[in-house]
Amino acid sequence: MGNCSSPGAARALDQSPEDDDDAVVETSLLAMGLLGASTGARRTVLCSAPGGGGAADPGRPKGVLQAGDPLDPASSGIGWACLAGAKPNSRYAHTNQDSWSVHRVSGHLSVYGVYDGHGRRGHEVSEAAKASLPADLLKQGDVSIRQAPALMRAAFERAQERVGKEGFSQRSGTTATVVLHDHRQDWLMVAHVGDSGAVLGRAVGSKMEAVQLTRDHKPELDDERQRIRESGGLVLADGRGSFRVYRSDSRGPGLNMSRSLGDLQGHDLCGLSAEPEILDLALGSADKVLLIGSDGLWDAVSPQEAVRTALRMGPRCAREAAQKIAREARQRWVLEGNYVDDITVLLIHLHTGDSAQDSAQGCPAAS
Repeated sequence: MGNCSSPGAARALDQSPEDDDDAVVETSLLAMGLLGASTGARRTVLCSAPGGGGAADPGRPKGVLQAGDPLDPASSGIGWACLAGAKPNSRYAHTNQDSWSVHRVSGHLSVYGVYDGHGRRGHEVSEAAKASLPADLLKQGDVSIRQAPALMRAAFERAQERVGKEGFSQRSGTTATVVLHDHRQDWLMVAHVGDSGAVLGRAVGSKMEAVQLTRDHKPELDDERQRIRESGGLVLADGRGSFRVYRSDSRGPGLNMSRSLGDLQGHDLCGLSAEPEILDLALGSADKVLLIGSDGLWDAVSPQEAVRTALRMGPRCAREAAQKIAREARQRWVLEGNYVDDITVLLIHLHTGDSAQDSAQGCPAAS
């Protein structure tokens, strides 16, 4: 496929030998779409490839694409893992519905995203959100702190409009957790819908603290329940420990989250929302690592555990650390029963070069 040293080419990392030429072409075209309109700035995209093993191949990692200017994940302190779950008797077992992306513009502005699809065509909604949100947010080039909240909300609104026009999102949708990182001003903005979460690893004295940057958008939350009821929807317990959103006649969609992209039926009739909840914060020298994950991660591994593993292994081993965290989550799902959710970990060291582990030494195995 050639080296992806310019927006005119894309290369697949971790491409499996058995992947056919059509899949290579498809993933290359997707990466090109992710680059968005040219603004004259140097831009890199690192993202999950479409597809990925499902019921027939649980635990298989998704492929990875890189397009635009080369980016060395080790020296940049970036790690990822995206593992297919095991979903016996599920209509949605055929593919890994999670996806993720990293955009970097001129080395000083980054956008990170994790998307967890649900429903029969949730993987398509996840891919559409991945292709739309970051590129839309960055189409004007630099994003100022003052402009960022309005631009972020507008990007989510347009993403919802676009997935709606695709025709596959009446009863399918995705979470979206998107983080804008200004490297020059040491500043983050986190926007999210759904239950994919973001965590900040912060040094507090001699200890590390995991700071939750998002809350899961669940229908039983007082403010979410109120909006749903005012919109004509119902919030009912499902008898298995979750609350779900239904129409006034107690039928579909039965979604166990209160905000998402897609899910048009639930948005129109039940009070689901695509408006992101937004948090912005100035980073300090004590803020070391950012972790974004789908609920397949956070339902199995605590934020504190994930932060500890990331920091112990250091920036140059970020990729191995993300894989190790994902494998641990998967093992815990397996011990609980037959069902294993798709698991995504996106790990970003915020200040590379400040760790004793940041050296050319070998990294420990992921498992």
